[in-house]
Amino acid sequence: MSVLSVMMGGSVPRYLADYAWIFIIAGICSFIEIHNISQANETKILLKKIFGVLVIYTVLINLCACMVEDTTHVKKNSPNQYYNIIYSINYWQ
Repeated sequence: MSVLSVMMGGSVPRYLADYAWIFIIAGICSFIEIHNISQANETKILLKKIFGVLVIYTVLINLCACMVEDTTHVKKNSPNQYYNIIYSINYWQ
């Protein structure tokens, strides 16, 4: 869902508010069920690695979405931190 939200311009805030939490709960429940059912330790280790990568990816996507949004509260409330993060991401500017 995060990948699709990023690829579709203008839909990120709507999906984050309306549908993303449903997919997040379903994904976490599915992960826990597959983790509990699996017998092999290799499978559990692989699932934990996949889940970790997805968590990091989702956090990065949401951080970037927060920084480029037009009505960002970070820019208004803390401009120094906002520009430090923006310039560390967009170092060529």
